[in-house]
Amino acid sequence: MLVPDADGRLHGHGPLALPFSTPRLQGRFGPGWTVEDLAVWGAGSVGSIRLQPAARISRSAALPNRLELTGAGSSFTAEALPNASCVVVDVQHPAPVLQLSLRSAAGGRRRPEGESLLLQLPRAVLIAWARGAVASDRRLAIPGRSRLILALGATEAEARRALTAVRQDPHPLEAGRTYRTWCASQVPTTDPLLGSLLTHALHAAASSRKQDAGGGFAGLAAGYGYSFPARTYYRDGYWTSRALLPFRPEWVREEIKVLAGGVHADGEAPSGVLVPAGGDPGGEFWPDHLDSPLFFAILIADYIATTGDRSPLEHGTVRDALSSIGKRYLALAETGGGLPLKPRHERDWADNVFRSGVVAYDAMLYLGALRSLAFLAGDDVRLRNRCLNAYPIGQRALERALWLPDAGHYAEYRAADGFVESHLAIDSLVGAWLGVLPPERERQLLTAAQRLLVTRDNPGQPYGDWGVMVCFPPYRRAADLRGKSRFAYRYHNGADWPYWDAVFAQALRKQGGQSGAWRHVLTRWWSYGLEQGWPEPVEYFSPPYGRGSPLQAWSGLAAAVLAESEARPRL
Repeated sequence: MLVPDADGRLHGHGPLALPFSTPRLQGRFGPGWTVEDLAVWGAGSVGSIRLQPAARISRSAALPNRLELTGAGSSFTAEALPNASCVVVDVQHPAPVLQLSLRSAAGGRRRPEGESLLLQLPRAVLIAWARGAVASDRRLAIPGRSRLILALGATEAEARRALTAVRQDPHPLEAGRTYRTWCASQVPTTDPLLGSLLTHALHAAASSRKQDAGGGFAGLAAGYGYSFPARTYYRDGYWTSRALLPFRPEWVREEIKVLAGGVHADGEAPSGVLVPAGGDPGGEFWPDHLDSPLFFAILIADYIATTGDRSPLEHGTVRDALSSIGKRYLALAETGGGLPLKPRHERDWADNVFRSGVVAYDAMLYLGALRSLAFLAGDDVRLRNRCLNAYPIGQRALERALWLPDAGHYAEYRAADGFVESHLAIDSLVGAWLGVLPPERERQLLTAAQRLLVTRDNPGQPYGDWGVMVCFPPYRRAADLRGKSRFAYRYHNGADWPYWDAVFAQALRKQGGQSGAWRHVLTRWWSYGLEQGWPEPVEYFSPPYGRGSPLQAWSGLAAAVLAESEARPRL
């Protein structure tokens, strides 16, 4: 169990593992005196280090990109720097000498060099250095009281520049301290749960901003473990951008430019765009996702509505992409009876579910994109009018196809073969986020979501009060499921996804409900994770199956909700 402070510090007893992410690096500190899974953005996995002899750990503390482990007469403090591709590890141990062992990713070659041990891989380099260290072919012996610097890069030159910069800096940890203060101070609060959630949620989003070796923008990463191939997604990019928009709108503008290049001339777009951060050419990642172009249009409108900055529309690539998206989806809606029909594939956010026909989530995104495209149309009166005319047609088609009067919510999808998945899926709350639902329908939908998806209010699920489920009851048709979602209460089939909790909480807050209701929805995943000893925003989780990817960027959306950011294009 971890106990939070309002400034984001998380206190625990015994060993603790903490994922970290900086503009160039990703990895994990702990649970012992280790730095695991070091990776360079665009170059992939590098290796791990371990210090021995092991020291007994009695207390631990975690902050963004910083882990502190202490025991009797010993301490291990590891910090990933935001301004250099380096990790700094300060150690104090009763033993006069510690042995650093270096485990390499595939293809690595070690080379001792004075006080350094260098690991050369085909795509990356790691240099481990400590003053007074003695290097051998496989190990680095360092004094028991030392500052160890791990410098990494896509090339040896990048790693050496980083090492030199940190060694010459009289206060190398100051930039990290400033960054953590920024994360903790954007929404002032003395509440430990809210303060720690804000700090770590904002860190999850902000640390997703990646750079290439030259310092140029290289996309918003989806989270930990996405370092190779370097890529940024339309879907994750939208929700991460919405988390950052109240705090770093200039980063959102950069993301828009990257994503614009992935939209095809016919308005199609892949799940993500490959970013040439490691010397590789760009390209696309997982082609033809139905929701990607819609998110792109909505993101630009949200950005402009928030900032008043219309400069993204000055780029021909962006204007052409928006035009092609409008033409594509208006045509799909015309042939689909007012809404685009989804082919039977898994290429939207529910990538383990073969949804088809009218899908509530995709239909609502389409309605949101119509509003956004009309808002962005400028002098294109014809496109604006087509979008405005198609909007009520789409609303009526959604009502006819998916509204369930007796249940008080939308069905998740109505397949072409007539099958209806009639349970409530949390992704239909995207309609409330986008403001495209009739007010009475939105009210009814939120009431149903509180009754069915909030676990403390649903005795029909067996695990008690643990968060918010993404659907209930579980899916009825096994043939529509694959992978992890084949199991009830796992992944898309009923796990808790924190970014959807933020969408839900924002809708409740806008409805003017009691603060206790929306705060519970917004924070229960975080308090549950602290109870489990998880010091970071996770991708998803459920009691029988544990957690997904750590430090997931879009799980930072809670920070924007706490900041009460409401950016919606007004027509």
